Amino acid sequence: ALEIQKNVTIKDKGNERESAAARALTDADFIVQEGLLRFFMDQNYQFGIFAEEKSPYRDVFPKNSEYTISLDPIDGTLAYKNNLPNFCTVIGVYKNGYLEGSMVHTPFDKKIFCATQNGASWVYEGDYKRNYNCGDNKSNLVLASSKTAGEIRKSLEDNGLILTNPDIDPNIGLNSIFRSKIAAFFRKRASCLDWGPIALIIDKSGGIVSDYNGKKQDVYQIWGRKDSGEDYYTPSILCSSNEKIHTKLINILAQNSS
Repeated sequence: ALEIQKNVTIKDKGNERESAAARALTDADFIVQEGLLRFFMDQNYQFGIFAEEKSPYRDVFPKNSEYTISLDPIDGTLAYKNNLPNFCTVIGVYKNGYLEGSMVHTPFDKKIFCATQNGASWVYEGDYKRNYNCGDNKSNLVLASSKTAGEIRKSLEDNGLILTNPDIDPNIGLNSIFRSKIAAFFRKRASCLDWGPIALIIDKSGGIVSDYNGKKQDVYQIWGRKDSGEDYYTPSILCSSNEKIHTKLINILAQNSS
């Protein structure tokens, strides 16, 4: 992706429900995705695949498998096109529809963030592996789409929080939380491709993850839900780097949903 970045073309996916940042699509999305899928095929992995872009390779993998891998080849496509650091590759590991592990590669700083449900969160920097902790995050920025959070902007500001997203500031993306550029993110109808896997890493590194009601029990269950309307989405997700901000956001979301 980095090698072709300067010459890549950008397109629009055409989904008017999403923001301009979410609709962006580049040739690199396909190149990175197909390269990873071919690697999985060469290793003869027998798991299901849920990838963001359409691909003939997806049909090679089992349709019904205990494990499914979600793949977002370039999360933050507008940032990628504009040579900004807030893009990444996101992989999630689901067992019977429940998120069990995730990995996020941020190419600009050459880091790989990982987490599992039954373990901690860690980061690779080259050959060096260390535990990852998000507890020193002092940002007051929270990321949500303008459509999701526009009506509660004033409530956020009254509580010392500032709404941001890639459409407001192209330097900001979901993985900005790893660099303490944002303190939290939230969304209704959150995709399994990026929001869930990134949230798991923050969850296991000292942060807090729940739905809008403050419940955590089912927030990582993506397939087989009866309350999401469709698979691959969780009804809502709220991810914060510390308890103080999480409590504020729970109260704000509760007040504005009534």
